[in-house]
Order: sequence, then C-alpha cells, then structure tokens
Amino acid sequence: MSSKVLGLVSQECLDKFMAFDLEKSCVTEFMVNGLNMGVMAGALAVKLPQIIKILANKSVKGISEASFALEFIASSLFCIYNMLMRHPFAAWGEMFFISVQCMIQLILFWWYAPQIDILPRVLLMNLGSFGFMWAMSGQMPQQLLPFLGMAPAILGIAARLPQIVLNFKQGSTGHLAFLTFFLSFMGNLARIFTTLKQLSDPVTLASHGCAAICNGTIVAQILYYWNATKAANAQEEKSKKAKKDE
Repeated sequence: MSSKVLGLVSQECLDKFMAFDLEKSCVTEFMVNGLNMGVMAGALAVKLPQIIKILANKSVKGISEASFALEFIASSLFCIYNMLMRHPFAAWGEMFFISVQCMIQLILFWWYAPQIDILPRVLLMNLGSFGFMWAMSGQMPQQLLPFLGMAPAILGIAARLPQIVLNFKQGSTGHLAFLTFFLSFMGNLARIFTTLKQLSDPVTLASHGCAAICNGTIVAQILYYWNATKAANAQEEKSKKAKKDE
C-alpha cells in the first residue's frame, strides 16, 4: 500500500481516524495535504476567467501590461527557486500552472492591445528562456539563491502596483475578472498556512504574504468599484457599436 492514502494521510493516521483518534499531527497532515491538492487543482484554471473575459470582449481596456508581464516573471522565478531548493512539487507546483496561464494572458494582451511593438517583447522572452536554462544548468552561485527567492515577492508587488494604481486613477477596474483575483487571494492564504506547516523557508513565506496583500487589495477594488466598472464597460460597448454603425 502507498505511504499516503489518496495523497492525504499516512496509513497510520488513517487507522487513528478510523478509531476516532484525532491526533493533532495527523489532523495537520490531512489539512496541509488537502490544501496542497486544492491549491494545485484551483491553479489549473485560476487565470481562465480573465483569459475568457479578454477573448469575449476582444479588449484589454483597463488592464496593465506591466502587471501581466511582471506576474509572469515573478511566477517563473518562484518556480526556478523552488526547483533549485528541491522543495516538494506539492508545495509550489501551482505556480508552474499559473506561469503558463500568465504567459497566455500576456500574449493575448499583445494581440488585442493597439499599437504594440512585438519584436522587443519577443526578444525579451527569448532572453528570459536563456536565463532559465543558465539557472537550471547548475552554474548559478549558491549565494544568489536567497536573492532569487526574494525576487518573486518584489516583482509580485511591482506586478500588482501598476494595476492597483490604474484602478484608482480610472475609478473602475475595466475587464479584470473578479473570480481570478479572488481565487488567487484564497490560494495565497492557503499557501501561507501550508508553508508554515511544511517548509522552514521564510523567503517562500514572504512571497506568499506579499501576494496575499496585493491580490486582496485588487479584490477589494473590484468590489468597491463594481457599479462604476459596469457603467464604464457599458459605455465602451456603446462606443464600439456606434463605430460599427458608422
């Protein structure tokens, strides 16, 4: 029999549960593994509402390119750091799926945004690919690992700040998808708990804490500007229709 039943608890803990013995360590193990699986499952489609919203509206109005780009870089660096630290995939794997979805968001932004110069952006993507290969080749000095680990937290804040500032300036949140940011926020809270229980890594904990604050702020903005956003989006649709009728 496998060491864990359904990936949630050890056979020893399962036997204790069956005997109604709720030992603290077993309950913690069940909660951590359950949250790991839940976060991983949620991450498979966390950006899907935002991607669908962009495709449906064929517009990226009210969305910050800098926010998309920095989030993609931050999530990619987080994956590299955890791979180099040899942390278990269950403790960070959702960021791999989020990185892929962030890249899709960025490509959609470039597709729908007017007057975008694609060439320098593609060159930067290629440069990033070479950086990834260099880091994973084992040539990066170990002294740089803590800085690599802190980079996602710093970039995560930088990724969200342009969007947060843009929302305040517009007095609306454009085509941001509430579900995407709400799921991200809840995932951040879950990861704070699992990191405290599963890893002894303050760098990873700081990254999740910063992400929770930033995503929570945007969730609050979407709710606060809900009516103003509906009015702004309705006006945009009216303008589009008027242009078609001309």
